[in-house]
Amino acid sequence: MIDRGSGQTVVLIPSIQRRWEWMTNAIDALAKKCHVLTNSLQGDKGSNTALDPARGFESYVDWIDSLLRNANADTVSLCGVSFGGWIALHYTATRPNGFQA
Repeated sequence: MIDRGSGQTVVLIPSIQRRWEWMTNAIDALAKKCHVLTNSLQGDKGSNTALDPARGFESYVDWIDSLLRNANADTVSLCGVSFGGWIALHYTATRPNGFQA
């Protein structure tokens, strides 16, 4: 899990390429003013959770929950890149009251 910076927590969600490394410049820039959490999406070596095809898109919700739980974060902003934007939207739609630890 990538956990950098301090301040308001931002969860940076990768695009369909799944790898957090594609966002290194954005992570570095955001970490100057924010607390940044990210990781590779499920199914990619190095991810903090495994992809569960039976759960479909909910598997990505599990991934974000895992990031928040591991970082003890509760109030966050979600920032998705391309496909990651769909993940952020789905997470927000299925968690109208926010993350519940």
